Parts: sequence; C-alpha cells; structure tokens
Amino acid sequence: MTFVKKYSDLLKRSISGLLLVAGMVIAILASKYTYFALFFFIQLFSLYEFYRIILKLRISVPLGINLIAGAFIFSISFFHAASLAPIHVYLFLIPFFFIIFASSIFRNSQKGLLETALSLTGILYVSIPLSLLNYLVFNTESLYLPQIILIYLAFIWLYDSGAYIVGIGIGRHKLLERISPKKSWEGAVGGFLITLILALLLKSYLPINTIQLIIMAIVVPISATIGDLFESLIKRNLKIKDSGNFLPGHGGLLDRFDSIFLSSPILYFSFKLIEILGY
Repeated sequence: MTFVKKYSDLLKRSISGLLLVAGMVIAILASKYTYFALFFFIQLFSLYEFYRIILKLRISVPLGINLIAGAFIFSISFFHAASLAPIHVYLFLIPFFFIIFASSIFRNSQKGLLETALSLTGILYVSIPLSLLNYLVFNTESLYLPQIILIYLAFIWLYDSGAYIVGIGIGRHKLLERISPKKSWEGAVGGFLITLILALLLKSYLPINTIQLIIMAIVVPISATIGDLFESLIKRNLKIKDSGNFLPGHGGLLDRFDSIFLSSPILYFSFKLIEILGY
C-alpha cells in the first residue's frame, strides 16, 4: 500500500509539474499579454499564500489592500517596461503604502507594528521580485523578449534538478541542516556546475548575449538557493510543510516559485550593472 501511495504521489507530482511547465512556456511565448496574465496570477496567489500562512502567528494583516497593492505594483511595472505608461505612474503607489500604514492605527489591534511590517514584507518578498521580471522580459527599447525569461526559468529548473540528482547520489555534507535537512553541499555544487557547463556548451545556440548568459548561469543557482532556503526558513518557523495545495504534489505557488523571489532582483541588478559598465 505504501509503494502504491508513493507511486501515485510521484505520478501526480510529475503530471502537475509537466502541465505547469507546458502552460507557462505557452503563455510566455504566445504574447506579452498572456505573459502578463500568467505572472499576474502567480504574483497575486503567491502573495495571498504568504499572508495566509502568517495567520499561524496569530497576526492579521489588511489582506485586501495588500493584494491590491501587489497587483498594482506588478501591473504598473509591466506597463512601464512595455512603454505603455510613463514612469510617473509609480506615484500612484504612494496612497497604497499610506493606507497600509494608516490601517495599523485604525484597526483595533495590539500588534499594529508587526502587522505593518509583515504587510510590507509580503510585497517586498513576492510582488517586487516578480515585478522586476517585467524589466528583464522587455529590453531598453521595450521589445518583448520571451527567450530571456524562458532561459532564466530553464536555469532554475536545471539547477534544481541537477542539485536534487547529485544530492541523492553523493550528498553527504548538509548545506544548512537546521533549515533544510535534505539539501547538501554536493548537490548545490553539482547543480551549479551542471548549469554552468550546459550554459557554456549551448551558448552558441541560445538567443542571448554571452556575458548575460554566463552571469545568469552563475547568479541564478546561488540566489535561487538562498531563495529556496529562505522560504524553508519561513515554513520551519511556522511549523508547516507547504504554503498551500494549489499544485498537487508540489504544494503552493509560494513553494514552487520560491527560487524566483530572491534570484530575479539579483539577476536584474547584475544585468543593469554590466549595462552600466558597457558590456
């Protein structure tokens, strides 16, 4: 019975994973608007999951205004990156942050400061990193470049798979046992080397500048690991296994996209830095 259950769980996980990847690839390639719809949904529900799990701390946040603020941040960043709105549109964020701070005063709560801090943490951790993807998928001329996001996601999935396989095979030294007991240094280094070597082997076939490709192959595995560990830290502190059950066998959207939340800001920063340096 145990074997049947394990096989059933693996099959469920594999099918949902394949459907997710296929759906994402189709949406990203179809048009900039289907890309927008996809990541708007991911941002909104990941943010919702974050605020839902912190209820374990017996802390209530102004969920509605927080979700609207997150959706607005993602939307205006998309329209600005696509040159469909001027930069001044960011000024409309000011009322949202004012309301978040003001709500801590007018809500009858003894934990107003902590509630405000966690409201802002959700936006900083989920909404802003996913919004930065918009500035990766559009170049400085506002041309939509889906290949950038696809290569970025492929590197995350490649690193995760490589780290898992190497870790299962030869993993002996724990990476950070108090946070994620299953991760090993061997797995992390193995996944990193697999990602970097494949990037170098395939650089002639990938529609991306070589320097950007190498930076992506180096930056993504390191920052994605930190992102994964940070989400594990959140779940360990809250004593939960998954952030939700949106994806059968994978948990919630927060679980599935945790690698993006800290890697996209670092990747954006790295790309901007080489642009400033003239590379």
